[in-house]
Amino acid sequence: MRKKIRWLFFLLSTLLVVVFTFLWAPVFLSIHHPVDSSNYVLESWVNAYEREEAVRLIQNDSQARVYIIGQKFPVDDDVEIYPEKPVYHGNGIWLLANSSVVLEPELFDGLPSGDTLQVIVKAQGTFAAGIAAHCNLIVNGKKVHSFFTSDNLENFWFHLNLNEQLKSIALSFDNDFYTGSEDRNLNVYSIQLADKEILMNPENVEVYKCESGKLTGFSSGSHQMKSYLSDLGVDPGILFTVVFEPVNYNQTFAGAKAFDSWSNTKGIGSLNLVSSGIHSRRTWVTYKKVLSPDVEVGIYYFEPLVSSKEKSKDILNQYQELSEELFSYVLSWFQITFTG
Repeated sequence: MRKKIRWLFFLLSTLLVVVFTFLWAPVFLSIHHPVDSSNYVLESWVNAYEREEAVRLIQNDSQARVYIIGQKFPVDDDVEIYPEKPVYHGNGIWLLANSSVVLEPELFDGLPSGDTLQVIVKAQGTFAAGIAAHCNLIVNGKKVHSFFTSDNLENFWFHLNLNEQLKSIALSFDNDFYTGSEDRNLNVYSIQLADKEILMNPENVEVYKCESGKLTGFSSGSHQMKSYLSDLGVDPGILFTVVFEPVNYNQTFAGAKAFDSWSNTKGIGSLNLVSSGIHSRRTWVTYKKVLSPDVEVGIYYFEPLVSSKEKSKDILNQYQELSEELFSYVLSWFQITFTG
């Protein structure tokens, strides 16, 4: 009898913890507390929808200054990268998540010599939250052009001024987003180099998800986000990048310390953070503890754009995400409080 009571107590306690996590944790972790400030701090790892919502916020503030926090990307010699299996249905390569499609080097053989190269990318994309797939053209490890697709297959024309030997060409998809009813993806059908059209198929290309300088065309997540915000219409003159060395744990803490030590932050008396969902409280508390007490710190939290039907399907993942973030918040609080 006592054994049954113990099991019953254990089950009831477990149920209470689960219910408590579902009901209390999202309210506690998701904080929206903006202050009166035209200084905005964005973490480069927020999802595409939160970036796009931040743009709407920034464009309504004529005095806005935006500080983008991000990790330095590894150079390709310092990281092992492995190709993904391409998604190919006979009509080009589909990128279903943020990733890059890289042309095989031997495909450059036979190109006419000269300082200028005409490039035509044939591509299309799907929409989510009113915005289509975005693509960067990367040549020799540097982003040289970018464009937003439409739901029709179109040609995008570019002229490259080549000051060095052509070593690599890649196309990078960087604004993946899924709402449950809409899924933003990129389809690259072909790329034409001068008069040579190269079809996108598994024989001609490889697909990589790794974030590195060569694959993204940028030296850091900060610079990658700056480029994307500029393509969305934000004045590049108000965008400032703050880069920190890669860390294995607590990017937010590392980013806050980098921002605090960055010379241009001197004289900033207030700022608003833009953070991701249930991660927002950890971001807010971290910056409040790292920055000077004289700096007023606010935060914007955007409600995740996911359908209620999709939420109901994903209860187990939601619980895991809530539990992990709550645990990370507690660990982060101890780390900042007792180790600085």
